[in-house]
Amino acid sequence: MGLIFHDLIKFDDAYKIINENMEKLSDSEIINLSEAYNRISAEDIYSKNNLPLYSRSQVDGYAVISSDIKDASYNNPVKLLLSGETFIGETPVNHPGSGKCIKVPTGGAIPIGSDAMVPFEDTNINGNTVIFYKSVPKFNEISNAGIDVIKGEKILNKYTMLDSRHIAVLAATGLDKIKVLRKINIGIISTGNELIYPGDNYIDGKIYDSNAMAIESELNSLNNFNVKNYGILSDDYELIKNAIDKSVNNNDITITIGSTSAGDKDMVYKILGEYTSGILFHGVRVKPGKPFIFAKSGKKIIFGLPGFPVSSMMILYSLII
Repeated sequence: MGLIFHDLIKFDDAYKIINENMEKLSDSEIINLSEAYNRISAEDIYSKNNLPLYSRSQVDGYAVISSDIKDASYNNPVKLLLSGETFIGETPVNHPGSGKCIKVPTGGAIPIGSDAMVPFEDTNINGNTVIFYKSVPKFNEISNAGIDVIKGEKILNKYTMLDSRHIAVLAATGLDKIKVLRKINIGIISTGNELIYPGDNYIDGKIYDSNAMAIESELNSLNNFNVKNYGILSDDYELIKNAIDKSVNNNDITITIGSTSAGDKDMVYKILGEYTSGILFHGVRVKPGKPFIFAKSGKKIIFGLPGFPVSSMMILYSLII
């Protein structure tokens, strides 16, 4: 048995072999956008609307026709008649024309026919007359419709793992649902006569199974996996084999923990060697994590993690997720 680890493969080679043998999911489902964090998009998405949705003011101020105040200065102020007021959330109104202005809040729709905003702080008001002390260029303090995203523009690539930024953009364009790849089904199996469940009364010589709980919680945090924990199995060949068979039949990926080294009670590698395609490699040139196993049963993936907690988590983070 001591010859098992004489042919260790390099870490980069292990990574390459795993990637080459992973099947790309094609099954998809439609979910609420609010539930899509960390899920993987199943299609390209194109915007149904412009962003901003409408031309809006960036300031609290007055909507003007910029040519009306092109000669304005502190020495030569220009007076315009205040002809109305708009409120945020209202549809755009028509600007009344040259010589007049409309009061518009930040985020309010730009009146149709006006082409610039002047902030309150650059003006004075006297009754219904607004006094302007400087000129402004066209589109001053205006976010024009479509300046960020144009209707029909691609806003998300297929196979993107969604984060809060993607979700915000998609929601801003009006989407409430999204097609994503289905979750990957993963079975976890802990092995070892020494293991007991957290919460059990302590027995001398035993250790609490921290690996399965740590791995399950990490996988669940990613929101891309359905995880089933098959519990702790003693070092019994038939018991472990039956559990692995069950997990392989019911899941896309099986993760075993422990029993991967060269001890007399280490038997996971013997069981995995009976499958077709069987073991693709056993042992990686890394510490901790050397006795890591990668195997397949048909198209189903099996990862055999070492039982030492630091080793199992290091392999999980560096070669599995």
